[in-house]
Amino acid sequence: MEPAQMFSTLTLMGDDLPQAITLSRAGDFPACQYHSAHSTYRVRLDWEPSPRPKDGSLTLKLGKRIGDGRSAVVYAAEVLTTSDEHNVLRHNLLPPEETLCVKIARPNRCRTLARESWVYDQIYRRGHMQGIIAPHTYGFFTADLSSQQLTFPLWSSQDFTLEHHPAGSQDDSTRDDRLPDDEALGVHKHRPGGKELSSWDSWRPDPDAPLLAVLVMSRGGATYTVKDDADEAMQEDMCAILDDLSDIYLWHTDLRSNNLVRAPCGTKPCEKHGRVHTWNIIDFAWTVCDDKDGDLDELKLVTIRELQQGSHQEYYFWTGFCG
Repeated sequence: MEPAQMFSTLTLMGDDLPQAITLSRAGDFPACQYHSAHSTYRVRLDWEPSPRPKDGSLTLKLGKRIGDGRSAVVYAAEVLTTSDEHNVLRHNLLPPEETLCVKIARPNRCRTLARESWVYDQIYRRGHMQGIIAPHTYGFFTADLSSQQLTFPLWSSQDFTLEHHPAGSQDDSTRDDRLPDDEALGVHKHRPGGKELSSWDSWRPDPDAPLLAVLVMSRGGATYTVKDDADEAMQEDMCAILDDLSDIYLWHTDLRSNNLVRAPCGTKPCEKHGRVHTWNIIDFAWTVCDDKDGDLDELKLVTIRELQQGSHQEYYFWTGFCG
């Protein structure tokens, strides 16, 4: 069973949580197909949410904050237990790492995290590249806190204070950020696809019914630095994983040095390159997703590779700002 299928429930514990919170496996958010050769979008009814398992539970203890961004805050998490529906420990379900990471969406960014989860699943299904060029994921989970009469105290902590968004931008607490295929107005005029049929397509945060959304994944290491970039071997490895991503028709579009991390422990060898990659790519919410289309396949691959590799040379890669 692949990692994305393992767990149907997640329980979070931690010193900063007054009581354990249990979340259920949630449906994630399919994309529209972006036709990279024509720069147009098309609906895909067959692009559905990732399959959800019926049993398997995971209990984690949240540790220190290890990262944050506009959409989410990331914590280290210790694996406490895994079990099936009969509460019997199943060692074959245990992630290979002792420590994972938990990406917790800001209250108005649950939709964004749902999309990122779907792209991670595509990385697995299109080429089994989870655990090779991107971390393993162990599930996307949500909890309606109002129905449980719970609060999530971390949301009010300094960890969730958004201080580093670009000058002139505004964080709208009443809606999530727009995703690339939200610009595909009219693309589903005659028939809806998986994106349009998803409840996430029109999702809005509701202060009276707060939603907690988290993505559980392997924990990578330090992010890519200027010193790393000065090493030709590091540059070559980074370019190799970008080509691997391009080969499955995925274009990251948000490539920054902070979105390249040292590969997690247990990363598997890449068959194409005959080695274990030093780097992994993360943060896939704004990934543009294409697919095979017969005669235009090679043109698409060339286009995506060029765009993907070219983003490494851009000002945005190092600053996170458009120059």
